[in-house]
Amino acid sequence: MFSEYSVIKIQYTPSRSLSSTLNFGSPTVFLILAILALVGPNGLYVYYAITAPELNQAALRNPIALAFMIEAMMLLGVFLWQVYRLTRSWIQVSLYLVLSFVGSLAFSLPLFIYRQSKHGTPASH
Repeated sequence: MFSEYSVIKIQYTPSRSLSSTLNFGSPTVFLILAILALVGPNGLYVYYAITAPELNQAALRNPIALAFMIEAMMLLGVFLWQVYRLTRSWIQVSLYLVLSFVGSLAFSLPLFIYRQSKHGTPASH
């Protein structure tokens, strides 16, 4: 029954750096994206967390909002794994984790790409 189907093998080969894969011209674009994410969505969250803290509790009780939060945590795990694969540095992984909780994934990912494009990865030296 299964002999009619062929098996497709997919092999993942990472590039030397994430910034060379995502080439948008200048590394400054990633810095601007990180700043916009820090000020925009994060600023909005901090404002409402201070002025209306009950909205945070309501979001935690909302199953749709909770689904997005769980998805963000799953993506964070994937990004942390990728940071380790690119840098081979637990310090970089820890820094990315801290930046993700201080800011957000929309802040930490562009900032990580910006730093890697400016300083390179330890694995590429």
